[in-house]
Amino acid sequence: MGLSDTEIRRYSLRLLRAKNTISAKYAFFSYLISRLGFALDEECETACTDGETLFFGPSFLEKLDDDETVFLMLHELMHCVLRHTRRTGSRNAFLFNVAADIVSNSILLETFAPAGSGADFTVAGETPMHIAPDGSEGREHTTEEVYQMLLKDPEMKNGGGNLLSPSGEDGDGGYTLLDDHSLWGKGENSKASDDEWSRRIIEAAAHAKTCGQDGHIPTYIRQMIDRFNSREVDWKTALHNFCRRIDFFDYSWMRGDRRYTQQDLYLPDYTETDSDELEASDLLFFVDTSGSMSDEEVGMLMAEIRSAISIFNNRLKGKLGFFDTQVIEPVEFDDEQSFKMIEAKGGGGTDFKCIFRYIEKNEKKPPAAIIIMTDGFAPFPDEKIAKGVPVLWIIYKTKVKPPWGEVITIK
Repeated sequence: MGLSDTEIRRYSLRLLRAKNTISAKYAFFSYLISRLGFALDEECETACTDGETLFFGPSFLEKLDDDETVFLMLHELMHCVLRHTRRTGSRNAFLFNVAADIVSNSILLETFAPAGSGADFTVAGETPMHIAPDGSEGREHTTEEVYQMLLKDPEMKNGGGNLLSPSGEDGDGGYTLLDDHSLWGKGENSKASDDEWSRRIIEAAAHAKTCGQDGHIPTYIRQMIDRFNSREVDWKTALHNFCRRIDFFDYSWMRGDRRYTQQDLYLPDYTETDSDELEASDLLFFVDTSGSMSDEEVGMLMAEIRSAISIFNNRLKGKLGFFDTQVIEPVEFDDEQSFKMIEAKGGGGTDFKCIFRYIEKNEKKPPAAIIIMTDGFAPFPDEKIAKGVPVLWIIYKTKVKPPWGEVITIK
């Protein structure tokens, strides 16, 4: 029997109230959850997600108060943030799901539990399992590490609650999940790539800081952001140094950027008073879309450029084109938003010469610099073909070494 309009409205208001609570109290989670869809699902006994939408079972919502509903919503969000829907692989599905719940719950309980202690907080009368089999908090480990612990001794009756229900199939050892993971691993569940989620997490942290709520960002997530920023610092530093050598920038090394004082690199401090001196324009980016580059790899390279635009405070401007044996006409961008509108095209062989032939034929004036992102699987032309224009090769994933120009390798 389907839900009546009155019931749909009542349950929808419950979810809206929970979402509004998250918006008011947890700016970091609010930013991320606004990127996902919501739905009621009568066939779902608890809650579930496919990586794009959060589904909630009406009968389960009846068992929860407002705080528990908020926790459940954040639990589903955490599975999306940690990309659990795509990480099971060939592992024992149930044990991996248990590991995912232990890690997710532990992360949330660090900052969420209203009573101040994870042991005092329950969902539908049970404490969400959050302790790894070795007795430590799940947030101290990756999901794969907790999975390995479970795999070695899945009969352990430890885990912070909700573990002593009747055993099911797949050697579950009595573990019971908080939610339904049946949509995990069903093809491509999420349109957003891992790099897109990395960007969302970084932006959510910045949003929380702006709202004065950066203290509510879980330690586990802060460590993730540190890893993301380490990769971005490497990219920013290399690109910045390249632009400096072609006299784009005038800046001071006297002030350290406090965001990166724990890094091995000492970066210049950009301030509003410097802003007029920090614009790099007339750059011409080309991304390899030949058959040796997958759609995901092309998307990752575009995410790297978008990340650089963001790091340079939208003062990295130019055009982006794609190439295989021919050049797809470059499109102008002057900020991150305009860059996001550009779609990748291509799919044939690879010919680096086509880039320089295109520039000579179609560009009224030479670009300030040419930046080519590729796996390098093609013969390199002679340096004279660049006609003195600085060239930066961004080599993705391979050990190919172009014989001229400057080179950055992205792993």
